[in-house]
Amino acid sequence: RTSGSPVLTESKDFSTILFDADCNQLGVVGYLLYHLASSRLGVRAIARARYPDDINPGDAFICNDPHNMGAAHQGDVGIIMPIFYDLGGVETLV
Repeated sequence: RTSGSPVLTESKDFSTILFDADCNQLGVVGYLLYHLASSRLGVRAIARARYPDDINPGDAFICNDPHNMGAAHQGDVGIIMPIFYDLGGVETLV
């Protein structure tokens, strides 16, 4: 369970979006189309600041900057977690 807050349970103000290593959206599960555009800004900001040298398995980044990271307002929070997998001996980021 994510939360008991009516913001999530009743208004469905959340999404889960999967990106590849080039910050392309691969899939989405959610209710608000706005998250499709705003989430990309947060993922790109983290990638610019950290990728490839400072992102490791197990990392999680919390973003709520409405000016640079895609949050609609300061109360919005995005959690970005990299997924690493071995693709024929080459570790790849999704």
